[in-house]
Amino acid sequence: MGRKGVKEEEIIAAIEFLVANGIPVNKNTVRDVLGTGSFTTIIPVIKKWENSRSHDPEPANLTLPVPEVIQTLFVKAWSAAQAAAQAELVPQRDAMTLEAAGLKAVIEAAELENLKSLRTYEDQIELLEAKIEEGELREQVAQTRLTELSEKVGYYLGKLEASAAESALRIKEKDAQIAALETALSAAVGHP
Repeated sequence: MGRKGVKEEEIIAAIEFLVANGIPVNKNTVRDVLGTGSFTTIIPVIKKWENSRSHDPEPANLTLPVPEVIQTLFVKAWSAAQAAAQAELVPQRDAMTLEAAGLKAVIEAAELENLKSLRTYEDQIELLEAKIEEGELREQVAQTRLTELSEKVGYYLGKLEASAAESALRIKEKDAQIAALETALSAAVGHP
């Protein structure tokens, strides 16, 4: 989670505090008062404030100058307050860093598990595709064999039909011969 940036109003308030206390306004003193903030954020606000002051007539200085000892004490107190705030923030930042590292490890483990699952599914798909391909090949072999057997059955069925027709013709011929022999036998024996 990123840091919260310093707002322009906060920078202006720090500048006014510095002016009210007779402390020179510059990027370092403003940042010391704020306790945070980047110079790239602070400097444009200081310039804007300086430009607005250059167009306004100088107000009468109603504040008494702050003795250097008080200024030094203020800066030291402010630095101590900043150090105390930093000391409080460091454990929190460290805890958040550890938590973020833990979450990152959990996410990486989940991604690894997803990758393993994906590879397992891909392997299963490849295996099924190979089995399908093998089944299709077996089906082609079986279809070829069935076609060959159908052709052989057709061939033998044709031969059987021709043989049956030939046998039926021979049976008729034999029946005719038997009938002729029976007629000849009957005539020879004398029976009608």
